[in-house]
Amino acid sequence: MQTGTTTKALLGIIALLGLGSPQAGMAFQEESIPCSQYSPDACRVQAEAGDAEAQAILGLAYDTGQAVPEDDAEAMRWYRTSEDRFQRSA
Repeated sequence: MQTGTTTKALLGIIALLGLGSPQAGMAFQEESIPCSQYSPDACRVQAEAGDAEAQAILGLAYDTGQAVPEDDAEAMRWYRTSEDRFQRSA
């Protein structure tokens, strides 16, 4: 079976992504999923990259137990991180 040029190019891109850091590959994959308290994995990638809004949303997810175990300490950690980011950008 012959593989087309487009298929080879896509396989090459996938291979290159696999050679990078796991975080880079996850960020690429998670960008297509909007960050919300119902998709904490998508928010986590953005939050760890310093996105204050994603940090606040992740805090809300832990605060309410939406799609993650309810964890007050983790919620406060993300809320504080988000607040610090918002204050620095103001």
